[in-house]
Amino acid sequence: MKRIPFFAALFSFTLLMSVRAAEAPSAQEQQILAVIKEVQAQQLTIAENEANRQVVGDVRVSVWAIAISIVIGVIVLGIVWAWLNR
Repeated sequence: MKRIPFFAALFSFTLLMSVRAAEAPSAQEQQILAVIKEVQAQQLTIAENEANRQVVGDVRVSVWAIAISIVIGVIVLGIVWAWLNR
């Protein structure tokens, strides 16, 4: 089966279905519909994977930010304590 670009398939399918709305879809229209559904499923999977990566990245950045804040806080606290007890 020859693969066609997603948007070309979507446009062709929409155009064909608007012209022949009352008729049952032909074999070519069914192939186009199958390709559209397959691409949509792939895009959904990609979007889910990207969302998972984004969450992991956000957590990693948050952990680093908290750790650096704690280290800076301890350093400042040590300087202030040393200044007050000189």
